Formats: sequence, C-alpha cells, structure tokens
Amino acid sequence: MTHASPVSNIELMERKYYYFLDKEGRIWHEGTEITDPRFAYLVHRSMQKVESGYLVKCQGEDCYFQVEDVPYVVQDIALHKNERGLLRQIDLIFPGGYTEVLDPTTLRVSDENVLYCKIRNGKFDARFTLKSFFHLAPFIDPKIIRDRIYSIRSSLGKKIQKI
Repeated sequence: MTHASPVSNIELMERKYYYFLDKEGRIWHEGTEITDPRFAYLVHRSMQKVESGYLVKCQGEDCYFQVEDVPYVVQDIALHKNERGLLRQIDLIFPGGYTEVLDPTTLRVSDENVLYCKIRNGKFDARFTLKSFFHLAPFIDPKIIRDRIYSIRSSLGKKIQKI
C-alpha cells in the first residue's frame, strides 16, 4: 500500500519578512541589526526593485526592504593600478563583501554634498559613506571643481556629475 506524503497535500505558505536598510548600509529586522555577512552579501547580490520597494528572494521566502535613502551603501573602495602605477579601476565594496566596479561617469553629488553613483548596470543608486568618500577623494581632481562636476585623476579621466 502506497501512502501520499502529508507535505504533498499541504499547500506551502509563502513567508514574508520585512527589513530596513539605513543610510550607513546596516540591515535591520524588527529593531535588531542583522550583522551576518553572508546575508548582507545575498541581499546586495540579489536585490530587485518592486512596486512596494525592494525584494530579495531567499530560500522560498520573500524579504522586503524599505530604505532610508538608497538600497546600496559603499563601505570602502579597492584600487587597481596598471603596471605604470596609474589607476585603472576602482571597485566599490558593500556590506558582506559584495563588490561592483565603479563607473565614474555615474558619480554625482547631491545638494547635501553626498556622493552617489549607479551600480548593477545603472539599475540602482549607491551612496558613499564618509569613509568611502574620503578614500576616493585623493583621486578627485580639485582643479576641475565647477558646479559640482569633477574628474577622477589618473587613467580613468571620467567626470563626476551633479544630481
């Protein structure tokens, strides 16, 4: 005699969780900061824009995110130089170790003097923390400052755009 599995007869209920991303890039759930770097990596790698905000699918569960400012916050940068020592690439480092290559043509400064850029093929905005901004600042050419438009020094030579 064959018995059907009790699970096959039960409709699995979809579980939903709600999170908050603050302007420093910290993830919060019900008032508690989530510090697991693997979860932060998954969030940054898998985030999708949806009508109600942002969504990450995680093992069949829906994780919805509200953001204080933007869904991505640059924690630091990594510099890559060519054999002559000229800057050829800047990587953006996000919580959990997720990285993206900076497209300097998308950099812009808000009226509040906060630096932003576009990531994930232009789909998302990312905000620079003060720390990450200060690490990038030596590569911003101060002689070009005019109406919040700057250039990156060395071989990148791209413009930073005003919002």
